[in-house]
Amino acid sequence: GLEVCKEILTNHDIPIIISSARSDITDKVTALQLGADDYLPKPYDPRELEIRIKTILRRYNTSTKVEEKPKKIFIFDEEKKEIRKNDKFIRLTAAEYEVLSLLIKREGFVVSRDDIFENSNLLNSDYDNIGSLAVIINRIRHKIENNPKTPEFLHTIRGMGYKFLQ
Repeated sequence: GLEVCKEILTNHDIPIIISSARSDITDKVTALQLGADDYLPKPYDPRELEIRIKTILRRYNTSTKVEEKPKKIFIFDEEKKEIRKNDKFIRLTAAEYEVLSLLIKREGFVVSRDDIFENSNLLNSDYDNIGSLAVIINRIRHKIENNPKTPEFLHTIRGMGYKFLQ
């Protein structure tokens, strides 16, 4: 049983309760040191086993929920002025960086075209019209989307602007 416990814990992250006819303290200590979550010597009342299982699962499910933060696909580092997708640097022009960084900062919210011009350096550059912005958005999609024609990250919200989701 102890060898099985070691093997399971090597490859899986699941709770283990050892049920054994051996009730020696050395066996209990060894099993718990190997990583078993509980040790229940036989004979025992099935209700006790049921309660121990529920207790361990409650703790296990709570701890896994805390750890299960979805990993962000896009990382925006304002100090370095870089954006990464799945930890790979995305080569962007200054205009593309300005637009994408603003959309990432406002992730989940619709950002109007006017907002993009007002809150980026595009207003003071050659890109000062809506057509130019559409070209920039298109270039960004080609760099960040798996299929730019059906975007999953950078969405156009008709009549309103753009929304970035990850």
